Amino acid sequence: MPRNRRGGNIFKVNDEILKELVGRWKITATEIASSSGTDLHTDDNLVEFTLDDGYDIDWNVPVAMETNQLFQTSSFQIDDRKITFSGTTDGTTFVFNVTFLDDCIVQLKSLDDTISIYIKKIVSSPESIQVFDLLNALKENYFSDLTIRSSEGIKFEVHRCVLNSSVQGVKYRDWEVFLSKMSSDASRAALHYIYSSILPSGIAAEPVKELLELSSSNPKLSHLHSLCDEYIDSMKLNKRLIHLVDSCLHSLEVVKELIVSATMDDPAKVVYTIKQIFKEVVAGVSRFILLSHLYTVNKKGMSKREKREILEYIQGRLVVFIDGGRELLQLSISKWETLTDDQQTEISLYIIPNINQIWLDINEYTKELNVSLTNEPTDGPAAPEVPPALTLQQKLAAVVQLNTSKTEMKRIKKMKKEFKKFVEVGDYRRSQFIGLSEEEKVEKIKRVIEEMTHDGQSIIGRLEDLKKKILIANALDWGSYKLGVSISSSYISWGLNRLCFYKDQLVPLLKKLSRLISSDEFNQTLIELRLADPQTLFDETPPTSIPTPLIPTGKKCNAVIPLVGGCLELLKIQEMSDMILIVQELALPSDDPSHKPQNDEEGVVIHAHRVILSSRSEWFRSALQSGMMEDRNKKIIIKDIDVTLFRTFIEYLYGKPLEYETMDNNEIIELLAVADRYETSSLHVSCEKELIGRIDQSSVFSFLVVADQLSAARQLRSSTLQFILDNPDVLIQQVDAYTDLPIELKSEVRQILSGTQQMSEFRRGPPKRDDDDDTHQVMYSSELEELIDTTDTGYTGNTGVGEIESLLSEMRLVVGDEPTDDRLKSLLMAADMDINRAVNFFFGVG
Repeated sequence: MPRNRRGGNIFKVNDEILKELVGRWKITATEIASSSGTDLHTDDNLVEFTLDDGYDIDWNVPVAMETNQLFQTSSFQIDDRKITFSGTTDGTTFVFNVTFLDDCIVQLKSLDDTISIYIKKIVSSPESIQVFDLLNALKENYFSDLTIRSSEGIKFEVHRCVLNSSVQGVKYRDWEVFLSKMSSDASRAALHYIYSSILPSGIAAEPVKELLELSSSNPKLSHLHSLCDEYIDSMKLNKRLIHLVDSCLHSLEVVKELIVSATMDDPAKVVYTIKQIFKEVVAGVSRFILLSHLYTVNKKGMSKREKREILEYIQGRLVVFIDGGRELLQLSISKWETLTDDQQTEISLYIIPNINQIWLDINEYTKELNVSLTNEPTDGPAAPEVPPALTLQQKLAAVVQLNTSKTEMKRIKKMKKEFKKFVEVGDYRRSQFIGLSEEEKVEKIKRVIEEMTHDGQSIIGRLEDLKKKILIANALDWGSYKLGVSISSSYISWGLNRLCFYKDQLVPLLKKLSRLISSDEFNQTLIELRLADPQTLFDETPPTSIPTPLIPTGKKCNAVIPLVGGCLELLKIQEMSDMILIVQELALPSDDPSHKPQNDEEGVVIHAHRVILSSRSEWFRSALQSGMMEDRNKKIIIKDIDVTLFRTFIEYLYGKPLEYETMDNNEIIELLAVADRYETSSLHVSCEKELIGRIDQSSVFSFLVVADQLSAARQLRSSTLQFILDNPDVLIQQVDAYTDLPIELKSEVRQILSGTQQMSEFRRGPPKRDDDDDTHQVMYSSELEELIDTTDTGYTGNTGVGEIESLLSEMRLVVGDEPTDDRLKSLLMAADMDINRAVNFFFGVG
């Protein structure tokens, strides 16, 4: 595999690592360690995945590997040179050390060293994957050639060629009939789909239901039908999750109100209030578990927008929850502390019978469950053993599965240990409590409540600190928050799944809770969580309104874009074309004029569609609406461009995705120039970001020249200059490319490097000398100047005058003519005639 870039681990701060990792990647090789050694496998077509700056992962894997736990993760987080993949339904997380290597390769190595995954970036940013749509043409109505009316008589100016391209087998006359029977809102939604292959965001349910009814009766509209189904399901899920968040908050408010209204001078009423609080707390906890479980099992099928809306909604309620919890604790403590000693004693006496019953119930319900847990095996495989005959896909799946099984066994073992401890401590405290006299029991209860009030004060302080961090320091950044939600909800879902294994043992407890809470909502929650069946939970006939558990919906079909296929087919068969492009090859040298076009009509003819070109390119939009010759004749002459390059450009305008992995740097640069020439911002951004991802020592100066020539390529320009600033040695290692730079660019590079003397974060110590056993420290700014000033300019070493002059000439290629010979000689002598060190001394870096 490639070696570590620049001879060492290149780890940056988390934000900078995130910037490098954002984009689309493919797994190029995998090393799998076993007791028999390490196997290295290469496969360029194994797995692709996308990491975005919202900390989401989108996997594209072979069907055979979809069940692999690693590829079930949905979120990631970067911290301390590690990347954590999380979000599986069982709470499994995968942590890898991140190492950046040569050739845009990154190594992800598991902490136990059993798996090393080598990934290569194929698209520098998800933003480079441009969404294809023609919505601008629908909005501005240019070149429309058909008017359609909704059932309410509202007119829509549309384009026949686009309607013909939107769905295979459905023509514009079919759409004309469909839309004439729809409401205006449904017609707008349908046209949005026709011009983009997706539904508009924020659409109400009624128009979607109209589209669903239309698509249900027409098999050719199966893609639209799937989108409508998903949209309605996501609306239901979204509303359900928001309702559960609000219900949890409502439970907190109910508990607060119960405490505020509690009458503390009547022990019977106090005990009744405690029971009501317990009922509401249990109901609230069940809602929270359901919220976590539904989010975990459904998030893979949710869009990024839907997930972000839910997470932002929860985040916005965090401070409210914190305030509510703090007020609840303060109220509880205040109520108890206002009681006299006699009142506390009277309440404690009234509580004793209830505590005795609670101990008996706990003992009864936990005994059988503890036996079941004790009998469950916890011995997993000691080490991954992978048969050598398996394919790479099978081996990777096997190793991940084995590691996942080991993690699962550890969790079960820990859960058993904690539960056993809980049972033992409970038995001990129960026996102690039962053996006390009534007076001793009263004192014990009062002492426990005092300890709880003391702990409550500590919790209040921590809640206040957490609130300050959220509101003031913005310490809860989105990545950390999202990771926290992902991991915690996954763990809760895992715990729920484990409890489902023991639901037979839980039936008595759940029945008692059901009778105590006496709420249809609570019963339905237990059923939806799969902790109970209606037949076992209810002694009488179960209610008819039992919710169907929500299950993962899988990947969105929005990824399929029928409009792209239709538009490319239009271009191929030249159907409904309303203009032509005549492409004339690049002019050849003057000594071979025979191949030059003899007139404007000679060249390669491309039949095109004005609405598509104008929607995708500002230049074509201006040219075709200008009233000039191109507009009147519906013909444009394209001169001085390679035909193949221009055809690639036109195909991009019609929706064909760019295959950057098959393109070299020069081809992308040429395409960037075409995007600049024809004002195609989406292509410009895509090419620029791809080139930024390819910046290295061999390309940085050529990319800088390109960025300087194209004024719009600001990101590419700043990225190349930043690379030079980070790697000043590139001036020596690529001296020919540097000397070929225009004078203005060379001057700019020198000025930027010189400016690093005031930027401490880029200072480095000079290389270690061969004859020195100690590591040199940083010797720049005043220290470097002192070194230079005190160096003997009358150097009498072994280097001859001719060699010194040669070294001076080489240095001037880098630093320019401004420094004097004496200054450069001083630098050379300070560097022991090492030109690389001398240049570093000049620029104040090491």
